[in-house]
Amino acid sequence: MTGSKVRRNKKFTWRVIHILPLTIAIAAMFSSCSMRRNLNEGEYLVWKNKIVVEENKGLNEGLPQKELLSDIPFQQPNRRLLGVWALRAWFQREVRGDGTEIQGKSLRSWIKRSIGEAPVILDPTLTERTSLAFQQYMYNAGFLDNSIEVKTDTMGKRAKVTYILKPKEPYYIGNVEINANNPILDSIIQRHQKDSKVLPGARFSIDELDQERRRLSNIFRDEGFYAFSPDYIRFTLDSFSDVSSINLELQITNQVNGEGHAIWMVDSIEVYPDYRVQQRSDTAVSHQRNYKGLSIFWNGKLRYRPMLLRQAVFYDAGDRFKASLYDPTVQRFASYGTFRFIDLKFNVLDTAKHKLIGRVYLTEGKHQSLDLDIEINHRIEPGLSGVSTSVGYTNRNLFRLADIFQIKNIAGVDAEFGRIDGALNNADFVIDISEAFPKAILPFAIKPLNRSTRIRTTFSTRYKFEQRFRFYRLHTISASVAYEWSKNKKILHTLRPIQLNVFYLPDGFRTAEFEDKLLQFPSLARSFQESLIAGSNYTFLWTGIPRNNNLNIESFRFDAQMAGNLVSGFTRIIQGKRERGDYTIFGRPYAQYLRFEVEGKYARGIGRTKAQLASRALIGVGIPFGNSSIIPFISQFYVGGANSIRAFKLRSIGPGTYSDSLTLTDPTYFFDQSGDVKLEANIELRWSMNSWIKWALFYDLGNVWLYNRDEARPGGQFNRDFYRGIAMGWGGGIRLDFEYFVIRLDVGLPVHDPRYDQGERWRVGTYQWRDRTWRQQNLVFNLAIGYPF
Repeated sequence: MTGSKVRRNKKFTWRVIHILPLTIAIAAMFSSCSMRRNLNEGEYLVWKNKIVVEENKGLNEGLPQKELLSDIPFQQPNRRLLGVWALRAWFQREVRGDGTEIQGKSLRSWIKRSIGEAPVILDPTLTERTSLAFQQYMYNAGFLDNSIEVKTDTMGKRAKVTYILKPKEPYYIGNVEINANNPILDSIIQRHQKDSKVLPGARFSIDELDQERRRLSNIFRDEGFYAFSPDYIRFTLDSFSDVSSINLELQITNQVNGEGHAIWMVDSIEVYPDYRVQQRSDTAVSHQRNYKGLSIFWNGKLRYRPMLLRQAVFYDAGDRFKASLYDPTVQRFASYGTFRFIDLKFNVLDTAKHKLIGRVYLTEGKHQSLDLDIEINHRIEPGLSGVSTSVGYTNRNLFRLADIFQIKNIAGVDAEFGRIDGALNNADFVIDISEAFPKAILPFAIKPLNRSTRIRTTFSTRYKFEQRFRFYRLHTISASVAYEWSKNKKILHTLRPIQLNVFYLPDGFRTAEFEDKLLQFPSLARSFQESLIAGSNYTFLWTGIPRNNNLNIESFRFDAQMAGNLVSGFTRIIQGKRERGDYTIFGRPYAQYLRFEVEGKYARGIGRTKAQLASRALIGVGIPFGNSSIIPFISQFYVGGANSIRAFKLRSIGPGTYSDSLTLTDPTYFFDQSGDVKLEANIELRWSMNSWIKWALFYDLGNVWLYNRDEARPGGQFNRDFYRGIAMGWGGGIRLDFEYFVIRLDVGLPVHDPRYDQGERWRVGTYQWRDRTWRQQNLVFNLAIGYPF
């Protein structure tokens, strides 16, 4: 590149940096003016809402929280790009705030209808309704004496609405008197009183009273009072001991018919495993069978073994009704993965004797399915493209045990188009076969698990073929037994006590160039040494559950793998101590190492918009010891690709600042790079254009390093200067979200490339946006299914 061209490019970059803010400001000004011209006299655009809570004599405890108040419905301003440009309202500026429907099939009408949104015009009636809602909220929170002031400030055609909340002294609970009108209910209340929040001295709150009614109702129903509901519990204000204290009386009323509350018994349980939604409840069934107190009704052939159905029902005939067993029963059936709808109903069988009959209606889903995934990675120049396809077949309930049989085939190629001497660079072929059962399959007996614990046993095997046409051919065969169990929706444990991997490189498919590399890099040669990996693996996964329909999602994963220890103990006993050389089993050396990986994900909704800021951080470390001086290649970490650092191709960077001389000089050259230590972080801003078109801006960083020093790969070891080897990239993308699957296209661009010399690693100054050749050589395209994290 000539010096004049670099100077012209820098001038262009400088102009963009200085002109872009001015361009945005002018666009925002014109769009705002355009919308204001369409407003009538006395109409104002809602530009901002502000909530102010006045302190009351320094008493802050218990005051309404602004976060909770944000749930109060009020007129939200139009969403604005970069905080200034109401882009959606600009698209629909001819549409009035009364919600006039847009007709027509033209492109202009579609943009208004799908992308635009009506300008939000200040409505005093809605403002007053919001004010009353705030007052009711404060009243429910215990601030019975409160007031609110609303200020509306206008500037031009914009309006800023400020809600000033003025709660006075909160009220507290004095005495609490219990009048249950039933000795059994009274004893239950006393037994669970320690868990109550409605106690003398607590701040009075109508919301807390409602929660207490629901809490006691759930307890009563769990003690057999099937017909009980919160409506039978009333709190009355008995007296006022002073101006800020309220005495309460808890009263339990009788049923509507005047009868007292009674304990109900479960007389029998019925299961309909092939129920159809359109089927009438009185439709006759052709078959019936009783199994351990469970009555099973079906037509045709019974697709499920009675044992499987029995172990999912936690109710027993002759027991008291227990409401807390309802959800575990439904969840156990849902965990089988074979039923589309699950409906558990209890009906009165005998009113006089207070007997119930339970019926479980199960509607089956599809037993067989075929899935297809496609991932594309493309770099325009020199025409490198990676294509990976995945075809999976799933059969649910193959052995009538709600088992899930899966076979998945993954095939991928990395090709260079336009070459005559063979276009393919790399090829991969994978076959995964697994069979999962919804129970623990063990060679020994264990004590019964808690009813809420869901467990699954999975047997799996894999064959993987990797062809690097310029270097080698690699075969990998693996097998494992995994146990998954969870007690709730948040935490999942996975234990693989047996995990075997064998890989080998046929001598006849190693190129001379690859053999030279193995001689040049001894540690690389050891990582490719044919060996047996026998070990165990444990994974802990915690997933946060979004609350209040927000977009906040968080998860944490910890993975630990230990390989070779059991085999080591066995071989040392058989073979004795060796002065040199590796211990072997079945004629092959075995790998011995520890491998840990920690990953955290967090996605947070931005205000009331549908925008979301998603992030991920990942740390991985592998420590070889004993029979190994380096971790096997197939167990090492790598970065890059559609779900990692998207500005770099898969396995194209690392370890550290090490760079193969051909990596930067020959665009078609590719050699898998991996390491023992991995650091990665990603952040992505996501927002919606409409219900199915979504945009994203992202920034990725990370790399892999070696645990031990390798003289042949300088800069590859993880040390105090590791930050110099962090690769960074940014970019943007579009997602087509069709609810059941997402098609994603991302374009990435390197920001910091550790493969270059130290003074040349920051790549932003070398951007040449107007140069077509530069764009073709540096932009990396990734087409994939699903979100990256």
